[in-house]
Amino acid sequence: SLNQTGHQQLTVSNTAVSLTQSPASSTPRHALIYVGGDSIRWRADGTAPTASIGILVSAGAYIDWTDPSGNYGGLIDNAQFIRVTTDATLDIAFLT
Repeated sequence: SLNQTGHQQLTVSNTAVSLTQSPASSTPRHALIYVGGDSIRWRADGTAPTASIGILVSAGAYIDWTDPSGNYGGLIDNAQFIRVTTDATLDIAFLT
């Protein structure tokens, strides 16, 4: 079973940004991320995404790292996000 341990809202602009685990005292292993406003791109391989390189996620879609049998801690720690055209907003639910 999954339990929500925190939430973050993040504005994604033209400079790559990372998630901040919230609350900082918890160690989430899962995340559910809603993309609002505009499309974004993300990467989690140590290289920042650009507006044209990275995994494209359309506005109104979700990034779902919530398989109860998985541990997405590495993705949460390493993921970086950037907007495609105009600023976007990410709403993130952190889960354990």
